[in-house]
Amino acid sequence: MSDRVVGRGRISEVLAWSDGQVLKLFHCEVGRAEAEREARAARMVHQAGAPCPAVGAVVEHLGRAGIVYQRVEGHTMLQRPLRLISAGGSLAELHARVHQLEVPGLPSQRERLQKQIERAPVVSSRTRAAALRALDRLPGGNRLCHGDFHPGNVMIAKDREVIIDWHDAAHGNPVADVARTCLLLQTAHWSFRGILKLAVWLSGQHLARHYRRRYLELVPGARAQLADWQLPVAVARLSEGVAGAGPGLVRLAEKLAQRTR
Repeated sequence: MSDRVVGRGRISEVLAWSDGQVLKLFHCEVGRAEAEREARAARMVHQAGAPCPAVGAVVEHLGRAGIVYQRVEGHTMLQRPLRLISAGGSLAELHARVHQLEVPGLPSQRERLQKQIERAPVVSSRTRAAALRALDRLPGGNRLCHGDFHPGNVMIAKDREVIIDWHDAAHGNPVADVARTCLLLQTAHWSFRGILKLAVWLSGQHLARHYRRRYLELVPGARAQLADWQLPVAVARLSEGVAGAGPGLVRLAEKLAQRTR
């Protein structure tokens, strides 16, 4: 066992653990019940054949809940920024493969989005209502959706690509999953300043464009729904309290809501 941090996320950090394993250690506000929920979902996803790490036990460490995972030797797409610029196609191909799977025991994507929209704290009630109406009109689905698919959650190992962080895994409509990925890629710059903000914006727009184009080549039927998912996905994102993204994302959500009125 070790307390050496090898990765960090919004709700957890990853520690080196025993040989061949890491510990995803949640922050104090995430309780054991939430860790158990993620572990169950991750096991179902792994058993369904998704490219993800095997799941071990839920443990307590340093007074916090954690999940033991198989260690993946490699790096995330985000850690290779020069290669990331041309990674949109492979990112889309991997996402489309995930969307071929069905894991019916997972939480409902629609129910999760509805709850997130209802508690989004900084948009107007009119925008929340518009997002809920849009969500209600959109078709559901029964496919595996990652819920937070972006280059930081895709690891490149020696012989394969591995998707990590299945905390938000759900069964639902793949196009909603694609809409969230497009949103994440296009708005990543909001957490940066100065010339770095411009560089991240340019690379994010390039990556999002190539990701979207390749996904729609693979799944052309997704094109008709993609724009309609933008509003509910954007408002749901605001419920997560992401630092640096608030004001810009609020403006985007309000603009999208105006188009639906």
